[in-house]
Amino acid sequence: MLQYFPVPDRFLLYICQFNIMPQVNPAISGSNTARDPYPKLASLLYLMWHAKHVDGTAVGDVIPLEQMQVLVRLVPQFGDKVD
Repeated sequence: MLQYFPVPDRFLLYICQFNIMPQVNPAISGSNTARDPYPKLASLLYLMWHAKHVDGTAVGDVIPLEQMQVLVRLVPQFGDKVD
């Protein structure tokens, strides 16, 4: 005989943490050397990279959909090599 256990209608998300890469943006900062979380001049978009733990694994977690606060759309920038 099969037993069915009630499962709550709960959707889960896998989330990744990204960090903003500091950039030089003289139009905003007024300096040619100040590196802060400024957007790139050409695109006005921020450069981001995956946050990693000390052992090199990506920072991420599984959370219930109800806890999501903001959806962010990321546009990949492909280069000449994989890093």
